[in-house]
Amino acid sequence: MQFEFFREFSKIIKVLLILFFVLGLTSARVSASEDSSQDSSEISQTRKELVKAYLDEFASGRFQAFYPQIYTALTNAFQKLPEDVFITLTDRDRPIIFVLAITSGIGRYANSTEFIMREFDPPTFQDGFYLVTLSDELDDAPTPAAVEGIIFHEMAHRYLEHLKEAEPSCEHEREANRLIKRWGFEKEYQKASEAFGSKKEGDSPCSDKEKKQEL
Repeated sequence: MQFEFFREFSKIIKVLLILFFVLGLTSARVSASEDSSQDSSEISQTRKELVKAYLDEFASGRFQAFYPQIYTALTNAFQKLPEDVFITLTDRDRPIIFVLAITSGIGRYANSTEFIMREFDPPTFQDGFYLVTLSDELDDAPTPAAVEGIIFHEMAHRYLEHLKEAEPSCEHEREANRLIKRWGFEKEYQKASEAFGSKKEGDSPCSDKEKKQEL
């Protein structure tokens, strides 16, 4: 009788130990998941802060003040970039500067944008800068994603250093589009193509050339 008691007691102890082990693993996984989620959240928040600081310094204030869809697209595009690409394109030694092209009203004839260096700003432009002009008409896009596709395309040209080569070419355009897709922005590329792609002959020399080759 005593032997049976100890055998049953031993089984109970084993079950309790197994439960304790399983619960410990589950708790560790939950804790690790929470830590990972927190780390991801912190990284995301840090990227948001970096993007805002970058655009405050290197994008025309008119985007935020008067063209909210373009400003939203700029913000989204920088937040979505792969980390290594983000670091390259926001290098202060050679930053990308975004200025507005006004296509209506008196401002379409001539307008100016001034960038002021403040006392507390770190040095910049040691290796020059890369200027991207965005039309005010982009603000009429059906969605910010369509504008993001345009911005990603210009970012890709900068990343691939196309302007440092002697002659622009249609192959450069195709390379930029392929890079956008490798970055994972197929949806934004398609939205941009639908909204701003070549609609008729004369819109795009590269599209016209491809159509003639097909004939």
